[in-house]
Amino acid sequence: MSKNHKKSKNITASRKVEVILPSLVDIVMPNRGRFDLLARCLDALPSAAKDISYNVWICDNGSPKGEAEKFYPEYIKDRRIHTTVFPDPKGYPLACNFAAKQGKSPLILILTSDVFLHDGSLDKLVREMDDPKNGLVGMKLLFPPESPNGPAEKVQHVGLSVNIRADIQHQFIGWRADHPKVLAMRDCFAVTGAVFMTRRNIWKNIGGFHLGYGLGTYEDVELAVQIRKLGYNVICSQATAYHMVNATASAYGFTYPLNENKQLFMSRCSRDLVWDEYRYW
Repeated sequence: MSKNHKKSKNITASRKVEVILPSLVDIVMPNRGRFDLLARCLDALPSAAKDISYNVWICDNGSPKGEAEKFYPEYIKDRRIHTTVFPDPKGYPLACNFAAKQGKSPLILILTSDVFLHDGSLDKLVREMDDPKNGLVGMKLLFPPESPNGPAEKVQHVGLSVNIRADIQHQFIGWRADHPKVLAMRDCFAVTGAVFMTRRNIWKNIGGFHLGYGLGTYEDVELAVQIRKLGYNVICSQATAYHMVNATASAYGFTYPLNENKQLFMSRCSRDLVWDEYRYW
């Protein structure tokens, strides 16, 4: 067992004992407030999954107490949805690691509550995993029509690349979703942690996200680096979803430690960086 998981064993959290239904995919959802987004995210799952069986593991990461106590009992009636509530924020990496550990399905989907899956998208991700060489599969994310942070229906994410200065950047951000270069995008250096699928055996082998990234950012890039080093492909599929970027942080007035986490990432993974931006242009 990794150090990451050992640290998360002693977390104080409330969770009732529940019957776990067999499933192919464990959907891991860290959430902090913004229950309007969480409801929309959960409502999209049945049509996104089609016939794919799944369990949802929500790790409530320090939501306002009154809001959490009202939402979960009233809204969540599905036996496939399980919740754990942390009384205070523990950060995105730890919340994901804790929630992922609760399930047993062979596939794990990390899904933040500000991502709304389109019809059939979960089914498409599972089909990508039919190729045993694929270890990490991301999605084409679009800015939703009501997004204040980007052009409606245009690309928010279709894979991450590395430029000549070793900066990690979103490829083709703001482009049309049906642009030929966007449609051709597949192999990539990394994918965003907002939503991706991996295999449970890979996740356990690596130990999940590195907890040193605190609130979050760059843990997703390091995960991609580690998965590639195990010999698996990192790809971005043509499965689609809307992403309401930065909605939770904006609502609650916190920021992510981007500069600090970049320094941590570079100290751990700089030798694994490969300039690949030019390949997509």
